[in-house]
Amino acid sequence: MSEEPAPDVVHVELFVQGQSAQSNAAFEMVLRVCEARLQGRYRLEVIDIQQQPQRIHDARVVAAPALIRRRPEPVLTTVGNFTEARVLQGLGLAEPAADSGAA
Repeated sequence: MSEEPAPDVVHVELFVQGQSAQSNAAFEMVLRVCEARLQGRYRLEVIDIQQQPQRIHDARVVAAPALIRRRPEPVLTTVGNFTEARVLQGLGLAEPAADSGAA
């Protein structure tokens, strides 16, 4: 049985496909953003779909790399190339766009 993360901890799953360059780049970007913005208040689980193919089916993920923020709710999913902006959005940490019409 897996241990539930503390309520203030962000629980993130990163689905990768082996040790490909894209998988490694996704891991490095997610880790960098988590360290910078969440400063230890996160739990990152990396799932290699080649080693655990059932996990991608159970999570209903259609492609890798994929990032799923499980907690806090709502669940957020990001798939594909991970830029810093996309990871921030996938973690629910993106800054709202500034209103350019404000005086």
